[in-house]
Amino acid sequence: MALIIDDQQINFKLLKRKFERYGFDVVATTDPSEGMKLARKHIPDIILLDVKMPKIDGFRLARMIREDESTKDCLIMFVTARLSKEAKLEAFRVGGNDYVTKSVDLDEVTARATALCRTSKLIKSYNIML
Repeated sequence: MALIIDDQQINFKLLKRKFERYGFDVVATTDPSEGMKLARKHIPDIILLDVKMPKIDGFRLARMIREDESTKDCLIMFVTARLSKEAKLEAFRVGGNDYVTKSVDLDEVTARATALCRTSKLIKSYNIML
């Protein structure tokens, strides 16, 4: 399952459609607070997260996801227009697993997400501690 949190409807609609074609069940929202509720409810394999959003930015939301016992192990892929090195480093500091800049190649994003999920499942299946 994938959870998409992006305040721009056009972005999450494009991602949602592409991820569904790749076989993911998808839940999406434009509201970061609702995104956290959905993450707790569905415990997605991967969360696609924008950085620049109203009220709660993606970095803060990622911290919340990592601090919550039920969602701490969800993969987080930032999908954002922020190109700076500082933004990329912050994304990984707050617990991001990948960082992709907009405008995205939808095939690349879904392929990267699929690879992340596959690796995560292998690690969990072998109880590998990193």
